[in-house]
Amino acid sequence: MTVFSKNLKRFRMAKNMTQEQAAEALGVSTQTVSRWECNTTLPDVTILPKIASLYCVTIDDLFGRRNTGCAGSIPDSRSAFLLQTYSQMYAPEAGPWNLSVENKYLEYRFRDFFEKNFSIPQNVQLCNIGIGAGEWDTYLTYKLSGGTLTSIDKLEICCRQLEERLSCEGNPNKVNVVCADATTLDFADRFDILTMVGSTAMESCDGMGLFAKACEFVKDGGAVYYQSIDAQENCNTVMHRAFQCGMSLSAFAEDSAYGIRACYYKFEKRK
Repeated sequence: MTVFSKNLKRFRMAKNMTQEQAAEALGVSTQTVSRWECNTTLPDVTILPKIASLYCVTIDDLFGRRNTGCAGSIPDSRSAFLLQTYSQMYAPEAGPWNLSVENKYLEYRFRDFFEKNFSIPQNVQLCNIGIGAGEWDTYLTYKLSGGTLTSIDKLEICCRQLEERLSCEGNPNKVNVVCADATTLDFADRFDILTMVGSTAMESCDGMGLFAKACEFVKDGGAVYYQSIDAQENCNTVMHRAFQCGMSLSAFAEDSAYGIRACYYKFEKRK
């Protein structure tokens, strides 16, 4: 038996799958899977990605090669986790939205408003509430110059995905990932800039309560970037709550491109 055939059997058994189950998932016969594992025949190259995805490993893992990249060698467990993470981004449930023009436009608008209205000084202390898929947090890390990003999410899976992603990509900047409900936190040192974008407020139990807590994290003279895609949210309510929290509005934008109402705010904390 070769390393490849041994790995096929090892990865299948690690998933607690029979040859029959693997064959059904791959769209081949049980005899074909058996011949692969006995090294009688080899799979067609076009089916290798499907096998790797089924067993949550990489093609390099199938052949027993060390998985290396810009961050160096990646252990098998992390490699499988990252493969699954990136695969989920384009799975049948998430793929249509993640690849849509509407989503790409929103990603552009997130960045465009930030670039036009926020300056990032040396050693800035950034904070983001709501990691989600981690795209925004990754973008923020590359705006740092000697500073630190603190990323907060109450979902452990989101926190781990961001940590593993930044490590694998060899991200050179300092990021503190905090897995907790932001409303239960307090920080001895306040942040220069805090962001809360996308569906973060909408998916929380109390969006304006979370927003008010976020304002507490910002130092006097600091700024908050708040962005919402909640069509039911009232702009006057947001601005009134910000005023109650000692914030003043310094920039605002609104659009309804592709039928999605989105509001963008920059608030500054009064000194």
